[in-house]
Amino acid sequence: MTDDPMRFAHSLIPNPNIPPDYNILANAISNCSGPVVHQMLKQNPDLVNLKAWHGQTALHRACLGGNSDIVGLLLQAGSNPNEPNDFDETPLHYAAKRGNLQVFQMLVQFGGDATLTDKNGKGMIHHSAETGTVYMLHYLWEVQQLSLSDPDAKHLTPLHIVCKHGQVDSLKYLLKKGRCNLYATDCEGNTAVHMAVQEGHSYMTWLLLEVMGTKVLNVTNNEGYTPGDLATMRDKTGHRELVPLLKQFRRAPTAHPRGPVLKWYFYLLLPAAAFAVSVLVSKLAGDKYQGVVVFGGLGALLFHLRDQMHRFTDISRWPNPVHAGTFAAGLFHTAFYFFVAIMPYMTQHLYIMCLTPMYAVGLVYLYWTVLFNDPGSVSQSEVDEKTLKPLTIVDLCLPGKKLEQFCIFCEIVRPPRTKHCRLCNKCFRDMDHHCLFLLQCIAQKNHLRFLWFIALNIIAMVIFLAISTSHLFEIYPKLTIFEVGMTLFHSNAWHLSLMGLNMASIFWGVNLLLFQFRMVGNGFTTFYQPKQNVDVLTSMEKCMNVVYFLLGRRPFARNPFLGKEMNV
Repeated sequence: MTDDPMRFAHSLIPNPNIPPDYNILANAISNCSGPVVHQMLKQNPDLVNLKAWHGQTALHRACLGGNSDIVGLLLQAGSNPNEPNDFDETPLHYAAKRGNLQVFQMLVQFGGDATLTDKNGKGMIHHSAETGTVYMLHYLWEVQQLSLSDPDAKHLTPLHIVCKHGQVDSLKYLLKKGRCNLYATDCEGNTAVHMAVQEGHSYMTWLLLEVMGTKVLNVTNNEGYTPGDLATMRDKTGHRELVPLLKQFRRAPTAHPRGPVLKWYFYLLLPAAAFAVSVLVSKLAGDKYQGVVVFGGLGALLFHLRDQMHRFTDISRWPNPVHAGTFAAGLFHTAFYFFVAIMPYMTQHLYIMCLTPMYAVGLVYLYWTVLFNDPGSVSQSEVDEKTLKPLTIVDLCLPGKKLEQFCIFCEIVRPPRTKHCRLCNKCFRDMDHHCLFLLQCIAQKNHLRFLWFIALNIIAMVIFLAISTSHLFEIYPKLTIFEVGMTLFHSNAWHLSLMGLNMASIFWGVNLLLFQFRMVGNGFTTFYQPKQNVDVLTSMEKCMNVVYFLLGRRPFARNPFLGKEMNV
């Protein structure tokens, strides 16, 4: 399909040189009026063979519109799915360009040839690569067994095309399983890296270098330019991001660039280290400025965290661990202070000396299991209930099926209530959410542990506040609460800041736990819940659902809306 937009504008204008009936049919197709199309074809069956602007048939127009019902009417009336227009483009090219897999599969069933090319040497793979429809690319590769490395007349492969048009998901698909020729060059000698760099697609360049290695940065095109040279010729954000990195790789080439490992660990440890430094500096500053230093450092840290996203903003787009580091820092500092500064004064309370270490060990164990146990990943397609065979993308082309059920990253047909997490790069059953504070998804297998972990953390924080408050009133029996606070501000700001942070965390944790209980009580998850508010279960049924869930049992009462449409 040509890139000329005027041709498609012309295709929507009635052609005065053809019968008026065809113009009525064309307007009906454009307006998706199935009854009118059916009536016109019944009155004049020859309309399906007539050609309008640039040799387009009614089926070309219908495939451009993408309405599968109208395409079906035309095919049943005898329209030829392989009829070329003046540019040798068939209706299949139009469907591939639009990325409409259901229409494409229908054309194939009526004899459509997926191997045809147009006058520019572009096949179905090249047209689908332009719009970046992974469903179509997977269908052409898996079902039609087409090569994803074939060049067009300009020697452009699908890899060149997706890099030029910035189709990130399609690039990730092509880079897997050896689906394409990574080092193919077009007629101008450009590799896919040249294309990505020239268009300023920094993240796509990184993905290519991870697979191809940095040696490709020394490859020159027909004009003698390397990818680094092309990056310096333009001044967009992506180019400015690429220039220093490409220079660094060329000076010290490696087999494959590594991600920002040091940066990742730096941000993971930053909250704990920054808070510790504030405490140490406050001790050196003396009683007069201790509170100012600790709370000033804490405020600066929270201000910095406010602008942190779930991914790094550098070229690698790695997940940002700073939120997980903040959560771990709070646990570490609270536990360290409790066992070092408070426990030595609790020797007269034998139950505290015995129970708190046991409680801490159990909490750490639960923390470890939530962090590192499988949340419920799914790696196989849903199985057909009748044939017991895994579903394929072809099964999703049937009427009533949703193509979105196919995961373009895991390349499986997702079972119900299964979602792909881009940060974890896996599909999870009964997905609740991706927890930035745990660097882990919360799904079917760890949702229960997650709720217990939150609940036990709240209890631990309450215990810390209760014991530390009691300890303070033993030390300062004659001071009021305000006077105790001011004394701590000047002499032990670490203790005061930990109490304040734990109070705020308790408020946050209780709200999170109540929200989770509300979801569990209704049988929903944070991600999978009805689009509209529903409240059909009684209060007793909701409470029992929560209790049964916490005990690891099946729900007490099933919500009838579980089978209804969910947010996806």
